[in-house]
Amino acid sequence: AGAHVLRSVKAGDVGEDPKVVKSYLCWACQAGLDLPVIRGLAEKCPRGGVDYAALNAAMGSHTDVLDLLASMFGARIGVDCLSWTVSDGHNAMIDHLVERYGVDPNGVDREGWTALHCAAWFGRVHTVKHLVEKHNVDIHKRDRRGGTALDLAEGNGRTECAAVLRALQSTRPPPS
Repeated sequence: AGAHVLRSVKAGDVGEDPKVVKSYLCWACQAGLDLPVIRGLAEKCPRGGVDYAALNAAMGSHTDVLDLLASMFGARIGVDCLSWTVSDGHNAMIDHLVERYGVDPNGVDREGWTALHCAAWFGRVHTVKHLVEKHNVDIHKRDRRGGTALDLAEGNGRTECAAVLRALQSTRPPPS
């Protein structure tokens, strides 16, 4: 999608329709296209579209794009960005969100999941370890339905991830 977006932008074929501009901006952010391309699209995009594009930049692990959207266009950077990043296992972007933007690694997203819940759901073993070891996330935290990250890993057939979470839980008792 990134090459198509770049060709269309250079040809001036994006138009002014806010929905179309938002789509192109999101594809450009996820692909990590040149900042001038992203800036041009973001200038034509409504606020909500810029916020959504930031999620795509986080998912693509493009810190430069995320920083541009936050600094120049006021994109909201929060727990949802962290969830999208975790889904693809981008540990460097996790660190960037936590350290630069102060995103709470134990915070819950729109679905009521923490970053650890998301990592477990997608079976991102390295990300599970990273969240626990570097960011000291609560491995016993429950989502809205009462499930832990371990419950999600087991329920989704992520056996390696479940084994790692079991081992981590054995060394970190739940808070009293």
